[in-house]
Amino acid sequence: MSMTDTPAWRRNVGGALGALIGIAVVGAASRALMQAAPALAPPGTAWLIAPLGASAVILFLLPASPLAQPWPAFGSQLIAAAVGLAMARSGCDPALAAGLAVGLTAALMLPTRTLHPPAGGTAVMMALAGPPILRAGWGFLAVPVAVNCALLVLAALAWNRMTGHQYPHHPAPPPPAPGPTLADFQAVLDTWEDNIDVSAEDLLALNRAAQARATG
Repeated sequence: MSMTDTPAWRRNVGGALGALIGIAVVGAASRALMQAAPALAPPGTAWLIAPLGASAVILFLLPASPLAQPWPAFGSQLIAAAVGLAMARSGCDPALAAGLAVGLTAALMLPTRTLHPPAGGTAVMMALAGPPILRAGWGFLAVPVAVNCALLVLAALAWNRMTGHQYPHHPAPPPPAPGPTLADFQAVLDTWEDNIDVSAEDLLALNRAAQARATG
């Protein structure tokens, strides 16, 4: 049975199980690393960041989404953590710091092609950072943030490959056909009024598949 023939409920259960295992593995590995090498972070530093739970839902249940790809899942969290920490150390009112952190993170994610909504939670978490995170300082970006995100991407890669999903997702190149080109779809997406969760490559593949079905 191909992945396209797999019942939706089985895909959903498989994704949920992957998210469960992924977060558990990331948490256990990160905690073990920080306990084995306490110099990596001050005592009391969190070993698992909460927004990673939202990331896991996307990576394991929607592995073909542009939001779930390795670079957005990793890069967005580092951007958010850096911006949020800068706001926390700026002396701003906490509510303003949280708002600025989310806004600046959102603005930076689009040009860096790291759009990944859970990073908004990381921005708020860091902007409202308590004493343990502030003591860790910029090192918190490496441990636990970068470690958590790298391990989660690796877990998603292993799980999705094991369950028959292509990850990272690369749309199959469609056969040449008359109609809009990849450049046309990308140009429209770049000027579209709203951001939509689909890549130009996937739009082109869907368009050509629909054309083939209509004429076949």
